[in-house]
Amino acid sequence: MDPTWDIRDGGIMDDSKYNLWKPEYAVDVDEIDSQHKKFFDYCTRLIQLADESPLSQNTNSDLFSLAFKLRAYAFKHFMDEEALMLKYKYPDVVGHIREHDRYCIQIFTHIESDYNLYDLDIKSNMDDESRRIARFLSEFAANWLGQHIYSRDKLLGEHINKNRK
Repeated sequence: MDPTWDIRDGGIMDDSKYNLWKPEYAVDVDEIDSQHKKFFDYCTRLIQLADESPLSQNTNSDLFSLAFKLRAYAFKHFMDEEALMLKYKYPDVVGHIREHDRYCIQIFTHIESDYNLYDLDIKSNMDDESRRIARFLSEFAANWLGQHIYSRDKLLGEHINKNRK
C-alpha cells in the first residue's frame, strides 16, 4: 500500500463505518497495534462529530474533550512505544523519538495557531467552524499516524519481534 495516501481521498477510510484501522497497519506487536487502533478510534470519533447534523446539539465542549483525549493518548502511546524501543535497544530510537516530538509540535501549532481551537466558546453548540476543526484534527492525526506506521513503526515492529526472547 502506498504510504502517501490521504484521508480526504478516501485512502484509509471506510465511509460506511468510519473504520480507519486496516489490517495492513499491523506491526505485529500487540502493545503497539492495540494502541494504534485506539488512536485511530479517537480520529474516527472526531470525524463522526464533524459529520453529525447541526441539529445534534453537540457543543464545542464535546470537541475540546475529544481533541484533548486524542492529545493525551498520543503522549501515552509515544511513551509506551519509546519504552519498548529502549527495552529492545532499537538502533533508531533517537530518529523515531524525533518524529514523535515533531507530531506534538505540529498538533499544538494546529490547535493553537492555525485553527484557534482555544478561541471557541466552550458552551456554544458546534458550528461550521468547529466542525471544520474537528475534521482537520482527525485528518491530520490519522494521516500522520498512517504515514508514521509505514515509515517508522513497521521497522520497530520487525526489530522487536526479532529480539524478543
